[in-house]
Amino acid sequence: MKAVIGDFFTNIYPTDAEVVSECKIGKGANTCIFLTMSMGGGWECVAQDFRKNLFLISRAEAGEMVAQRRGCDRVNTWNSVGMEVGIEVDIP
Repeated sequence: MKAVIGDFFTNIYPTDAEVVSECKIGKGANTCIFLTMSMGGGWECVAQDFRKNLFLISRAEAGEMVAQRRGCDRVNTWNSVGMEVGIEVDIP
C-alpha cells in the first residue's frame, strides 16, 4: 500500500490485490467503510482523511451502507507523524 503524506491528511492507495486482501471488497459487513474510488480512477483508502471518513462513519452508523468494518490493522496501526510532507511511502 502506498501513502502520500499531506499537511492535514494522508492519501492511501491500495493495489487491486490489497483491495481484496486488506479491504475485503465484496465481503458484506466485513468490507472496510473507508475504501473509495479516487477522482483519478484508482482505489483510495480515506481512513486517515478526516474530511471524508467522518461522512462514511456516519453513513455506516445510520445503516446506509453494507460495509461496516473501520479500517484494517495495517492502516490503523501505521503512523505518518513526523514524515516529510509530500513524499510517497510504503505502508508496511
